[in-house]
Amino acid sequence: MTDGEHAQVARERLHQLNEIHGKDLPLLPGMAAIATEEDPDTSEAEILHAMSSLSKGLYIPPDASVYEQAARFTHHMNEELGFKGDSTDFHNPSNSLIHQALVRKKGLPITLSIIGIELGRQAGITLEGIGFPGHFLLKIKDGTPPFYIDPYNQGKIHRQEDLMEKLKEQFGQVEDKDFIRAIQPNSSRQILMRVNNNLIHAFQLKNDPKGMLRAIERNLILKPAHSEFHRVRGVLLKSLGRYHEAIEAIEFYLEQEPDGPDAEDMLQELSLMKGIG
Repeated sequence: MTDGEHAQVARERLHQLNEIHGKDLPLLPGMAAIATEEDPDTSEAEILHAMSSLSKGLYIPPDASVYEQAARFTHHMNEELGFKGDSTDFHNPSNSLIHQALVRKKGLPITLSIIGIELGRQAGITLEGIGFPGHFLLKIKDGTPPFYIDPYNQGKIHRQEDLMEKLKEQFGQVEDKDFIRAIQPNSSRQILMRVNNNLIHAFQLKNDPKGMLRAIERNLILKPAHSEFHRVRGVLLKSLGRYHEAIEAIEFYLEQEPDGPDAEDMLQELSLMKGIG
C-alpha cells in the first residue's frame, strides 16, 4: 500500500466512525485515524495495543476519595510512566499525534489528557476533558469538590477559583456564565476538532499547506457545515494549484456567509481563479 492509499484508508476510517457513531464518536479510534493519516508507518491496531496496558501497576482502592484517586493517577502517569509536557518544541506536529506521544512520553496538554482519559478508564476512574481556553485539563466526573488535573504540568491540581483567576488574566472581567462555559467537559468530537486545529497551527508554522489541508478536511468530516473551514480550505487549495476544488470550497463559503467579513475578497479570488481556469 502506498502512503497515499494508507492516508485515504485512514480518512475513510474517520468518515466511518463519524457515520456509525454520530454524536458518540469514540475518542481513541478517532485519534488513531488522525495519527494513521499523518504517519503511514503506524496503524490503529498498533496504537490501541500500545494504549491497552497504560494502567499496569496502578491500583485505585474502591473506597479511595477523589483526592486519593487523583494522587495515585497523577503519580502513575507522570512519575511511573514519565509523561510530561513538551515545553521545548511545543508546536511540533508530533505533540498532537497520540502514537508519537506514547513513544516520546511528551506532548501537548490535550494529547496527554487523552492518554490520561484512557489510563483513568482502565483504572476505573471516569475522567472528563476540559477544553479550558489556552490549555486543556482533566476532571474526575462527579468529583466533589470539583478540581482539575493538569497532565502537562506534572499533574498539578487547579481549583475552580484558580481557573477563574487565569481566565481573568486572559480576558479581564469574566461573567459567571462565561466561566461555566469554559470549564464544561468537551465531547469526543470537540476534542478531535481541537487536535486538528492544533495541527493546522503547527503545519502553518512549518509552512506546510498540505498538512494544514489534511487537518482542515478532517475537521470538515466532523463538522461539514463549518463555513470558515471551507473558506480556509479554498485558500489552501488555490495555493496548491487545485483551482476547481478551490472554487467549489469558496462558493460554498459565500453561500453560507454572503455578508461575511471576507466575502468581497473571496469574490475577487473566485473571479481570478475562474479566469485562470
